[in-house]
Amino acid sequence: MGYDPNPTQQGPYGQSQYDVPDLPAIAQQRQKARRGLRMVLSIIGGMVVLGLAAFLAVSLISSLTTAGPRNAVDGFYKANEQQDYAKAYTYLDTSGVSIQGQQYTQPVFVQASQTIDRVVGPVTKYNITNAQVNNDTATVTVDVTRGTSTMAENIRLSKIGNDWKITGLASPGSIH
Repeated sequence: MGYDPNPTQQGPYGQSQYDVPDLPAIAQQRQKARRGLRMVLSIIGGMVVLGLAAFLAVSLISSLTTAGPRNAVDGFYKANEQQDYAKAYTYLDTSGVSIQGQQYTQPVFVQASQTIDRVVGPVTKYNITNAQVNNDTATVTVDVTRGTSTMAENIRLSKIGNDWKITGLASPGSIH
């Protein structure tokens, strides 16, 4: 019996009992699988990055759009908190506003603010909770604490020239 380079006897899996698995073919299959996995992970990663970039862009645009009204409201309440009513008055659009036929001047505003402080309590804390802008008008919601109670106040603003001015204030009710 001599050596037969082409054995005819089959092993249990249909291959010659002397056949050795094709190692380069297995390595190629693994490389293809890894390449496919890397491609899928790259696509998913790219989608996550694009989604995050879109979210940040929308947030930045929203922040830039509402910055003017937020700054005006923040300045108004900061001045009220410091009881600097003359400065708070500068954030108001008082054109066309009168109280009992009297023009709404700075001295009238200061007197009214001091009266509110005596009756309800001074502003001790405020928090801007929402801002919405529609072209040259805006609405900003602020939680304002005076004494022991906090009220939600809806501030209406208009863009006059380059400045945002407060045109109205409504207190829908006590929060707590």
